[in-house]
Amino acid sequence: INSLTVHPLMLLSLWNTKTMSSDIRLGYFLTEICLIAHDWCWNFSLRMYPCTPYSAFYCGGPACRLIDSRPIIMVPIIISTTITANIPCFLFLLMRTHKQANT
Repeated sequence: INSLTVHPLMLLSLWNTKTMSSDIRLGYFLTEICLIAHDWCWNFSLRMYPCTPYSAFYCGGPACRLIDSRPIIMVPIIISTTITANIPCFLFLLMRTHKQANT
C-alpha cells in the first residue's frame, strides 16, 4: 500500500519543490525509488510466507515461480540487491545533507 500511496506522494512533492537544493532532492528521490523497489520485491514479487515450519522454504510470488526452474542462488541475489540498494542512496543523501549543514 505504501508503494501505491505514500511513496508516489513523496515523489510528487519532491518533484514540485524548488526550495530544496538539487543534490539533496536527488538523494531523496533515489531513496524513494529504492524504497518502492524494495516494497514491490518483498510484497509482490517474492511473497515469503511466515508460516512455520515452512517459512524459509515457501515463496509464492511471481518471481518465485520464474526462479523455480533456475538455480536457487537467484532468490538471494534478488533479495540482497533490493535490501542493499537503499544503502548507497541513503548515504549519498546523508553526506550531502551533512555537507550543507557544515557550510
